Amino acid sequence: MKTNYLLLLCAFTILLSSATAQEYNYQITYNHDYYQAGQDVGHDNKNVKQKTVYNTNKKAQTSKYIYKYNKDGQLTSFESINRKGKIVSQQINEYNDWSAIAMMERYKRGKLDQQVITEYNADHNVVAITTINGKGKTVRKKTYVYKDKKLTESYLYKRGGKKISKQWLYNYNNEGKKTRSTLLNSRGKIMHEWTYECNDEGIKLAQTKDETQVCKYQKTEDDYLIQVNQSFDDEGKISKYVRKYTLKDTLIVESSRYDKKDRIKYLMTYDHSYYKQTSYKSFTKKGKLRSQSISKYDGDNIIEKRYTYKGKLRSETNYKYQDNRIVEREYLYKSKLSHKAKYEYEFYDVI
Repeated sequence: MKTNYLLLLCAFTILLSSATAQEYNYQITYNHDYYQAGQDVGHDNKNVKQKTVYNTNKKAQTSKYIYKYNKDGQLTSFESINRKGKIVSQQINEYNDWSAIAMMERYKRGKLDQQVITEYNADHNVVAITTINGKGKTVRKKTYVYKDKKLTESYLYKRGGKKISKQWLYNYNNEGKKTRSTLLNSRGKIMHEWTYECNDEGIKLAQTKDETQVCKYQKTEDDYLIQVNQSFDDEGKISKYVRKYTLKDTLIVESSRYDKKDRIKYLMTYDHSYYKQTSYKSFTKKGKLRSQSISKYDGDNIIEKRYTYKGKLRSETNYKYQDNRIVEREYLYKSKLSHKAKYEYEFYDVI
């Protein structure tokens, strides 16, 4: 999620409620896909030394993408090569002793563009994330403080990484459950607070200029566990998120979001794994289906994905496999071939 900066004009200070202030100092963990670029969803790259993808468009122009992995299947480098054979972008990842990302470097046309360094404590918790630009200057820095293995403080720094821009404080009860989050500005003044003591269904959420109530509860229905999280969205309106799991082993089956009038906004279904999303549906305010994406699988391998908008087929993607690995991906837009990708692999010697 991106941080919103709305203190540009005095007129906007009224808007600084939970709608625009942020409950957490986000990006404490990395987006998996950002660092594992080229790893197809649900696809295991273990023992893959290198994967080369040749992408050919409808004009028969081919670009190339090269992914290199360590023996644990983690991406160590990526290269994007255009149809003229020139390297457009590169990415290099380094990992620590317990296989967590330690440094990421991104290059554009051979020049360093960005470097992200992550530091950890002895408990393997992130304590600092520093983003440095190609000129060696810190453009973003975040630090995290823990007590009894609980995150108690976090800080966002101004450009340069020395002066504090925002601070978050987190409070817990004796059971270790979070009860309050507090956001402070650079001068230590409270900007907003979030409370988490609401845990019952049916309670009407409350929100003031300086405080937002977050309500979480769970219940069981038949053979499923239902988890509900109610709060306020970025426009200050009540929003409800519902996740449905198998009761026996808590595997994801369904997730959905509802607006302030309890009207469904989107619905996603899964085959017992976030990596096996079987459908995504979005709805209008009147509850009518706006768009949907349907995926078909053969075992754990996705073989077809179809996207429709207002009942009309817009795009479809078809996959072919060999030895349980993707060897070809075909993308069609409005039933016409847009581009086709072919995959080649190099493997580590298995001892």
